[in-house]
This record gives sequence, C-alpha cells and structure tokens, in this order.
Amino acid sequence: IGSATVNIGAAANDGTGDALRSACNKFNLAIDGLHYPIATGSLTARSLETRFSDIVNVKDFGATGDGVTDDAAAFAAAWAAARTTQKGVWVPGGYTFRIATEVTFTPVSLTAPAVTLAGVRGGSRILCDTGAGAGVFTFLSANSVDVYGLMFTGRSGRLVDCYRAIYFGGCNGCHVRDCTFKWVGAGNDGIVTNNGGDMMLTDCGFWGSYAPDALVRGISWSRMDLTRVTFN
Repeated sequence: IGSATVNIGAAANDGTGDALRSACNKFNLAIDGLHYPIATGSLTARSLETRFSDIVNVKDFGATGDGVTDDAAAFAAAWAAARTTQKGVWVPGGYTFRIATEVTFTPVSLTAPAVTLAGVRGGSRILCDTGAGAGVFTFLSANSVDVYGLMFTGRSGRLVDCYRAIYFGGCNGCHVRDCTFKWVGAGNDGIVTNNGGDMMLTDCGFWGSYAPDALVRGISWSRMDLTRVTFN
C-alpha cells in the first residue's frame, strides 16, 4: 500500500505470494457467482442484466406507481421498447399506476408478433384519470394483443374520470383476460372495439351502473367471445 510492494506470487495459493492474492481470487469468484447466478433447477449461468432484460418492466421506464404521478409516459416508453424487442410489458403488483394522459399503443407493423401487457390480477392497479373526454389505453392496428391481470379503476361512484378503459381500433385476435373494471367509462364504456374481429374476453369482471352491452361494446366488429365474464 502506498509505495510498498506486495508479492502476489506466480499463482494463487502457490506458497510464493502473500495471502492477499488468495483473498482477491476468492473475492473475484464470489462476485462472478453473484453476477452470473444459476437459477434453481436450471443449467446455465446468465448475467443479471440478461435476466432483467427478459421482460420490459414499466418501473424501469420511470413509472412510480404511487397513485399520484401520471405514469402514462412510462407506459408508452415501455411499450415502444417491447414492440421492437418482441417482449412483454410487465406491470408489477402492489402499485397503483395513475394514467392521466391517454396512452396509444401501435405495433411496428401489422405482421409484427403479439405484445403482452401483463400484471398481477387484483394487485396491478390502473387508476383511470384521463377525464371524461379521453380514454386510458388505446390500441391501433395491433393484432393479437394480450392484456391480462390488470385492475382498471376510477373513483367510486364517479364515471367522469375517463371516457373508456380500453379501445381496440382496427385490431384482430386480441384477448383481454383476468382483468377487472370498476367505475370506469364516462362514455358508458369499459372496453370498446371498432373495425376488427376475433376479440376474446375471459375471466373478467365489471362493476358500475351501466348495462353489459354498454360496458363491453363492439362497433363494426365481426366476432367477440365472452367467457366467464361477470357484470355487477
């Protein structure tokens, strides 16, 4: 240390160097083990960066989930990253993501692979706060989009917090599953589909004062399948 010379030897533990060489060698091995872990039951060590990049997390793009900050820009940025890498967008549970600006999702092309917007049912909450004249999530010309595990909610008894929760325009083969909608839709709409087909709605629940045909509405839509969908 300083101007002193430390003999680290020709190789670790060869008896010719100081203990510092062995200590540093063990430390480096430990760091490598942490940086390139092998998951339980798997065979290949992968870096943490690789593991984290397997899915696009809205928190990594600035979403706060505090229920106060407008997280719309973070959702838009996450989607932009996912649509080019063909990875899903993850909305973690335990947070309330306030969307005060309508987010429009578009694909790279009509033939691009599907993109998933996923969360934890009951735990990944979307506070719909775009106002009575705007929607929350709008998908345009996006085929085979899968939305699941999200809770869309307005404020109890208020239907002016957003115009609609989800809008599919010119989309085909989309699926909404394991989602709940509470007090959303000043336009009487939870989900609106327009100019597309083969829409699937599975294991979803709607709470509000409107009739089912208002909460889920198809305009110029060729086919819509509802399975285990409840209206309260």
